[in-house]
Amino acid sequence: MFPIVASAANSVVFGRGVSNSDAQALGCEDDLGMACWYYWDIHASTTISGPPIRGRVRALALQHTDATSKFVRSVEFFVLAPIPKSSPHFSAGARYYILEMSPRREGTKYCIRRDPQELDVPVEKSQVAIDAHGQFCFDRKLLTRER
Repeated sequence: MFPIVASAANSVVFGRGVSNSDAQALGCEDDLGMACWYYWDIHASTTISGPPIRGRVRALALQHTDATSKFVRSVEFFVLAPIPKSSPHFSAGARYYILEMSPRREGTKYCIRRDPQELDVPVEKSQVAIDAHGQFCFDRKLLTRER
């Protein structure tokens, strides 16, 4: 399974999803097929925190179905964890796990499933709101020079 806690090696990046495809050879993490590995090709443009990542990279995420191309292209915020070179996932061509991702919502914010502080996203607890779906939401400006 992939890491679920923050690490100094994790990177918080702005970028854009390019494509999403089923990594069938890597299988699923459950018997129901609700948590299967999918490749994401991402164009990383800016590293907000953590080790720098730029350019096109291949990452893995657990999903229950294909993401639509419209959704993939809308995602611009990622928390990425490096895949160890000894992992079969690395051998399959992926270099990162996607711990969290979000399109921009309402033009100004990102919403993720886990507490941003657990992932070393550089926002203060007081700057995070929990929405009606239990997601942690924060303003994009908190991560940019526009502050």
